[in-house]
Amino acid sequence: MTIRFLPNFPENPSNPARCHVPTGKIEINQSRWDFLSPEDRDFVLQHEIGHYAHQTYDESKADEYALRQLAMKKPYSLSNFIKSVRNVARHDHKRIKNAERNALKIAAENGSQKAKQLLELPFYANADGKKCWLFLVPIAIIATIIIIKKTK
Repeated sequence: MTIRFLPNFPENPSNPARCHVPTGKIEINQSRWDFLSPEDRDFVLQHEIGHYAHQTYDESKADEYALRQLAMKKPYSLSNFIKSVRNVARHDHKRIKNAERNALKIAAENGSQKAKQLLELPFYANADGKKCWLFLVPIAIIATIIIIKKTK
């Protein structure tokens, strides 16, 4: 596995990094990297390693790998993970929802009753990414962040 910094990715300038799955060669988009927070950088690297470790181009599977590597290792790791996915995934709402659900699962595994309750809501229980109970979305997001911050 090698990491190489390139000045930019002309074909996809918003992408912070990419992995050649068969070889594990990771390329970093320096023009995007320079603007990422340390938490985002940790996430991006673990995400790309996840592509290689699982031999997949599936973004959500790479996100899950990164979450498992980063979760509960530093204060606010779960909320930082969600922020990083939102920052990198931007308009991929299904990917963001999966990240939120997976972070809640870890919070629930670590004893958060609120996380367990949130996972029962149709918004998180509905795994196919369809829009449901849109009026709950802002409430669920705020509650998720509060729960995750409390589980440090």
